Amino acid sequence: DFLQPGHLLGSATEFTKQYEAPIDQQPSTNSSAALSQLKDRLYFGRDDAFVLRREKTSLRNLPAKHEHRIKCGLSPKQREWHLDLVSRARLSGEGNHPLALLHHLMALYQHPALYPCYEPPAANEDNENCPKLMAVLDCLRGIQSKGEKALVFTRSLNMQQILVNALNNQFNLDVEIINGATSRRGDTNSSNRTRKAILQRFRESPGFNVIVLSPDVAGIGLTLVEANHVIHYGRWWNPAKESQATDRVYRIGQQRD
Repeated sequence: DFLQPGHLLGSATEFTKQYEAPIDQQPSTNSSAALSQLKDRLYFGRDDAFVLRREKTSLRNLPAKHEHRIKCGLSPKQREWHLDLVSRARLSGEGNHPLALLHHLMALYQHPALYPCYEPPAANEDNENCPKLMAVLDCLRGIQSKGEKALVFTRSLNMQQILVNALNNQFNLDVEIINGATSRRGDTNSSNRTRKAILQRFRESPGFNVIVLSPDVAGIGLTLVEANHVIHYGRWWNPAKESQATDRVYRIGQQRD
């Protein structure tokens, strides 16, 4: 409609009458004919089609993507709480509903400081209380040795802050967070904390660096091919959401595996 207003597909009313209405009225009878007519109008399947769909597998010269599952156990404290939560699943009561217990288990597995309620770890607290965090720090040390950048995704706001504190202490970095609270524009007093400014600092920083993000803000308009490592710390139910987050770095312009 922008390129050829009213010419290619007619007005909105004409489009509804010609394509939408027949399908809505008799889907089984008319959908095939209406869709075929629409595809012909859009040159669907031809090299000069108006609508093209490209998948990553069809792109040439895109580096390889390697997926690694990092496994680790629980600390003694986490294991004790884990067994308690599992035993509560057999009991009745509002606090023992399976969905509530799953929420607690997800928090516990990410860091013991998140369960039963958030208590920020002390600055000098040993990371041995959380083998998962230790495994991520170990993974990032390998990335640091290559002088490359990484994104770390987790939805929990509290876990985002724990990660930032651990990364700053471990690597002497000023790691930043992008989540739903990060302003896209900001005012003159906070312009250096906007999403654009944070991303620019990350892109322009030389060598190793890390940024912590919520997967909920990674869907649109975010390209970070300067990084070539993605860590999903707090796994979510939707694999498509994780793939979408990974694709912030796995896209045209990426030069490294």
